[in-house]
Amino acid sequence: MDPIYARYCAYVRSIVQKRDLTNFKRRPSYTYMLEHVSPVLGEKYFNELKTTFKMSNADIYSFCARNDRIGSPMLASYDGLVVSPSSLRYICHAALALSHCRRIGTLNPSFVELGCGYGGLALAIAHYAPMFGVTVKSYTMIDLDEPSALQAEYMNNHKVPFPISLQRASTYGKDVQGTDNFLLSSYCFSEIEPPNQQEYLRVLFPKCSHGFILWNCCKIFDIGKEITVEPEVPLTCDPNSPNLNYHVYF
Repeated sequence: MDPIYARYCAYVRSIVQKRDLTNFKRRPSYTYMLEHVSPVLGEKYFNELKTTFKMSNADIYSFCARNDRIGSPMLASYDGLVVSPSSLRYICHAALALSHCRRIGTLNPSFVELGCGYGGLALAIAHYAPMFGVTVKSYTMIDLDEPSALQAEYMNNHKVPFPISLQRASTYGKDVQGTDNFLLSSYCFSEIEPPNQQEYLRVLFPKCSHGFILWNCCKIFDIGKEITVEPEVPLTCDPNSPNLNYHVYF
């Protein structure tokens, strides 16, 4: 395992074993990997939610209050709302995915997420699906063992109106059922090692007819789907980087 993931997994293992989620969202051992959206970037997400998705302050705060009550995240103020900038990112990513569902007429999706953090995107999708006219059929979370354990612990603190299943990354989606799933991946699929990418392309991707991928770190390559590529908004990488970040839809 890459040392950067090994360190992350070791910390996640420790908090899950203690069943102590008190302040993990602000601990350096966690925030070097996740939950590190800056207040300035958070403002860009906030503005995107207001302008593109026409969300009210109440719409935004309703999720942040729910998500921010666990883990003691770092907070910032936006138009009087004191919330986690990372929660704003989850809302934005959920809105992008749900908008794509509505655009393609997939209103009863079975989501499969690859690389799920603590479960923030799943929770945001559960929260906002009704706003987009979407009723989620099921949600599968694929990850390394330690993050999967954290997701189980975190999601046990929340009620969502659909079944959630957790699957090991080492299976590459072998146990995912059906061929009409909707794939989600925020900064995971494009980051993992090429041999692992190829296994997911071989095993999981044929089971997903549609999807939304936040693509970073490398040039976009053939995933065996007819894709639509848009620049990431707001852009979260160095604008002078040779490989920018993108929204990839299929």
